[in-house]
Amino acid sequence: MEREKLIDKIQKLIGLSRSPNENEAGAAAEKVQALLVEHNLSMSDVKAQAIRSEAEPIKEEFGIGSKTIPIWKALLMQGICDANYVSCMRSKYSGNQVFTLIGREGSIIACRHLYSYLEECVERECQRVMSAEK
Repeated sequence: MEREKLIDKIQKLIGLSRSPNENEAGAAAEKVQALLVEHNLSMSDVKAQAIRSEAEPIKEEFGIGSKTIPIWKALLMQGICDANYVSCMRSKYSGNQVFTLIGREGSIIACRHLYSYLEECVERECQRVMSAEK
């Protein structure tokens, strides 16, 4: 079995060993120990693999559903990405503009959520100001 797949299996078994079902938890813990011994691995190998997989950068496209991106939205996304150590580029995908984000998975998720929230706040405030001026 490939080392990475084996370690993934061990990580899943570790999760299962925390089951509230005592029999299931015990069987999973025994299997973890058996796999570690059989393949000459330690828990530090398993933890190191988990850290490496979290640290690998990923690329994700985040569309806003329009053919153009207003400059304030691009600046908002760029500021959020800079604050979260994520690279941000604008590109076209199927005729629509998208943000391409490159970074760690958790940072990209944070950027997407922050952007969605702040964009909604700005749009709502603009609507409020525009209706107050009428």
